[in-house]
Amino acid sequence: MPDAAAIVNPDTFLTRWEASGAAERANYQLFLSELCDVVGVPRPEPTRPDDAENAYVFERAVTFQNPDGSTSAGRIDLYKRGCFVLEAK
Repeated sequence: MPDAAAIVNPDTFLTRWEASGAAERANYQLFLSELCDVVGVPRPEPTRPDDAENAYVFERAVTFQNPDGSTSAGRIDLYKRGCFVLEAK
């Protein structure tokens, strides 16, 4: 396994991940954390019990508003308040 400094190199990152087998549940958090290193942005923060404090986290809890007026609980794979939501597939 390459060390963290080697992963910052885009070619090393691509080589490392092209053989991953596309296992979303097993790999997406590690893949996205390392991608943050490659593009030079901070990694997501640990999730806290109070969702108001979860501004940049994996598995952010959300309440979906369904067309019939009901609600259901869900999660966003990666969430950054005011910037983006990401669903890994």
